[in-house]
Amino acid sequence: MDSIALAQALAESAESLLRRDLEPVSVCILDSGVDASHPELTERVARSSAVAGDGSIARMRVGENNDLLGHGTAAASVVARLSPNATIHDIRIMEQGRQLQGDV
Repeated sequence: MDSIALAQALAESAESLLRRDLEPVSVCILDSGVDASHPELTERVARSSAVAGDGSIARMRVGENNDLLGHGTAAASVVARLSPNATIHDIRIMEQGRQLQGDV
């Protein structure tokens, strides 16, 4: 079996294991935001918020593209693929040109 066929077989085995009945879990993505309109994330994002530079928190509309950099959507997509029982909570803490410092 070549490496591509082996990788495919392992992926299919892992996917079948993940499709079992699992308890629901909540996963919080603290990143650049999440594009809840992405096909893998539709109806998976329960809440979207953004933390401003002054520490204030603003609610954002769920179901829209709230990702400023694309990284948060990638992270949420990995969670969605690996945990079909997960509800995603989006908290945008990163913005273009703003570095994170201190505690989040």
